Amino acid sequence: MKKPSIIIGTLSLLGAFGLSLFFEGYQDIIYAPATLLLLVPACLIILPSFWTGAQIPASATALLMFLFWLYVTFSLSWSSVPFSSLITYLVFISLPLVFFTLLMGRNRETWLKTGTTALMLALGILSGWAILQSTVFLQEFGSRAHHPLPNPNNLAGLLNLGLLPAMAWFLFPGKKKSLHYAALALTLILFTGLLATQSRGGLISFLIAAPLLFMSLQTTIKQNWKSFVLLLVLTGSLFSFMQTTTTAPLSDRMAELSTPLEDTTITSRIALWKATGAMVQDHPWLGTGFGTFYLYYPAYRPPLIDNSAGYWVHMDPLQFWAEMGIAAPLLFYALLIAVLLRTFRSLRATEPDSPLRPAIMGLFCGLLALLLHTHVTFHLYVMPILIVCGVWLAAWYALTAKALKDQTTSFLTASLENWQKPFMAVVTVSIIGLIALMTISSSVGRYYLMEAKNNIGQAGIESFMTNIQKADKWAPGSFIDPEVHLAGLYIDILTAPGGLLNQEEQDDLFQQTLALLDGAESMNPAWAEIDHKRAKLYAVTGDKAQAATYWQRAIAKNSRHFRAREELANIYVSNGNPAMAYDILEEGLQYPHPANVQQTYTAILKNIEDIAMIQKLHLLKKNRKNSGKTP
Repeated sequence: MKKPSIIIGTLSLLGAFGLSLFFEGYQDIIYAPATLLLLVPACLIILPSFWTGAQIPASATALLMFLFWLYVTFSLSWSSVPFSSLITYLVFISLPLVFFTLLMGRNRETWLKTGTTALMLALGILSGWAILQSTVFLQEFGSRAHHPLPNPNNLAGLLNLGLLPAMAWFLFPGKKKSLHYAALALTLILFTGLLATQSRGGLISFLIAAPLLFMSLQTTIKQNWKSFVLLLVLTGSLFSFMQTTTTAPLSDRMAELSTPLEDTTITSRIALWKATGAMVQDHPWLGTGFGTFYLYYPAYRPPLIDNSAGYWVHMDPLQFWAEMGIAAPLLFYALLIAVLLRTFRSLRATEPDSPLRPAIMGLFCGLLALLLHTHVTFHLYVMPILIVCGVWLAAWYALTAKALKDQTTSFLTASLENWQKPFMAVVTVSIIGLIALMTISSSVGRYYLMEAKNNIGQAGIESFMTNIQKADKWAPGSFIDPEVHLAGLYIDILTAPGGLLNQEEQDDLFQQTLALLDGAESMNPAWAEIDHKRAKLYAVTGDKAQAATYWQRAIAKNSRHFRAREELANIYVSNGNPAMAYDILEEGLQYPHPANVQQTYTAILKNIEDIAMIQKLHLLKKNRKNSGKTP
């Protein structure tokens, strides 16, 4: 019977994974309870280990994992947008936190078996839900299964993490028949779920990793060839079945790869990577800050070609470089090389028919498929994927230590003096407490801000102000969204009809608003909304020149700030420059935009088109005449 601590810790791990599946981005706060749940097994495993003999991972792989974690931690100190970096960091630490936690306990093998089994079952259920989405709930979720994750490719990557270990487990003959068939059922469910996502990158990554798995298990496959043939027949049949029953077969999407320059997804990715390259050239050494790509990329975004949302680079190592500088991808690839070399060493050290071989290679190939895929998507910014990667890497590390028969070099046993044990416990609790504090502070601040935004249209200004004050009280000082929203309220008050304030009060509120925006810009210089609000503030005073300057700055920072374009166009028209207004709106329509922007811009362009064209012709004639003059 398992100890209560293992049951509680595993349930906490599973709960964190389940909650993180519904994390929809950095405006969401689900990361908070998920992160807090991950701290439960950390307490249950690490704290007792100081009295029972802490096992500290000590190989080159573990060292590089720690150095990468340490570098990411230090990168927070130079981030240009500290709060965005903090939220991204709290998501990222899922991987190293889980990895080191599960390897440090005395009952390491039990923890790892329980954790991997629980997550494999969870992945099977998730895959079953993906199959239902692509068959029963096609109208609700579309042709590509993705729920609860926002992107089908992320779901494909997550399912690949389970598929290849399940396949390796099925091919190993030393099991009860019931477990053998359970492994087959899980493999087929996960494979069908992968097909349901219609992820080309996910399938290609699987097709690269699977042959490597088979090559490494040649002896096992020869001994169990009937199972191997059965696996090939069933997976092939499932692939054929899914092609004939789905409205948009994956084979059709794969065929599009034969003409990559005609595939809008590929051309968009290439444009995205080129633009990110320009961003890297401007910030090569330290980057812009972890998790800040979505704020800086709009200034580099090319028109017409890139149809992405612009939140991710869709190549994680390149995004690491853009956000954290050149050292981040170098450490990342060094870690991958260390994992690869340790895997090869462990294969050479094991007998061809050893049960360690399929266990190690199943986990390795699952991780390999994910890491190949992450070069065309953003797996390593998705919390549930990071959690599973942390568990898989810990299990892989423990298994390779067994295969290499070097427990003393893979792990260091910390023999602490009596006074050192409580001291290390206090240090550990302090670190865990700090992570918990950062998590609670950032999420509660975000919660009260969301409540304040809801109050604007419901409960009124008094409730809005109360929740803004609570957000300021709870959140770290780098969270400047409450100040920006408060500045927006002050601007609305200044523009309200009916003369609510006398001149002195207006001047005072003007200065308060400027101070709020100045403080916000110091913590988030890339946010175009700050410049937009500053422009609105100057427009209130009638200073059109300053207003135009800040709307131009907003557009330079974010080419898709459509409200700033509209306001700037209005100033150009009022100043007698309809040609400039026409150009600024027409340019805006070259970027991905919602339907209401299309309608609004089209109406304005239609109204000013004639006079704008006349003015353009006049300017053209004038320029030709001037260019013909002799200096």
